[in-house]
Amino acid sequence: GGFSLGKEINQYILKPGKQEIAIRLYPQKKDETSFDETISKTAKVKISIKKSTEPLSVLDKAEAREKAIETEWEILTFETPKVETNTAYLEFKTSFNVIDKDISWKINGWNKSKDLKSEPDLRKQVDAFYTNFKNILESKKQEDYLKLLKTSIHEEALSKPWMGENFEKDLSNEILKYASEERNFISPCQNAELKFYGNGKIVTLVCKDMLSYGYSPLISKTAKSAMPKVHTFYLYKPENSNELEIIR
Repeated sequence: GGFSLGKEINQYILKPGKQEIAIRLYPQKKDETSFDETISKTAKVKISIKKSTEPLSVLDKAEAREKAIETEWEILTFETPKVETNTAYLEFKTSFNVIDKDISWKINGWNKSKDLKSEPDLRKQVDAFYTNFKNILESKKQEDYLKLLKTSIHEEALSKPWMGENFEKDLSNEILKYASEERNFISPCQNAELKFYGNGKIVTLVCKDMLSYGYSPLISKTAKSAMPKVHTFYLYKPENSNELEIIR
């Protein structure tokens, strides 16, 4: 079936210039315990990259259209070509350009970091990080939890200048409140695997059990929330460090 979603990508743009995108297609699930052997011949993905001065609500966009006011500009549209062969994996690449005047932030992200694919014992290190992350939340160690997310929060705030100078402080306060809540952890899978992004500089864990394929192996539920929280985060190692840190 078809569906669409939108996402702000400012915090993933580290600097002006060429921005590369990889689209990866895999077979879909045919039932709860198995996948199709090959990608459907009808499978396709279409992406559209747009820029605007700031995010607007649906109502604001509608009002602007009525007044013939332009609020966003499309800079890339790309659709994957028709699937011609029986295959279990396809990858397509495209790119778009960001000019200097379009971004006012400067963030390091994973730009100056290590290639994790060549790191010895990486799986052991990642497992230890996830265990520590879980223990910190279970113990309600608010400051320790905030410290884990500090770089990610800082760079997200920088990439959203329209939110104002107090945005980073507000995000930090929300994190502290969240970490103080009583919670139960749900184990969605017994087996997880490493997934790499950013040309091997970013890594995360995802479930490979059939029922929970692609989910984070860490999910928690608090009494204050009707929905469980899937703890998805992306790890990297700064070039001058040997410790994994959360970058997004």
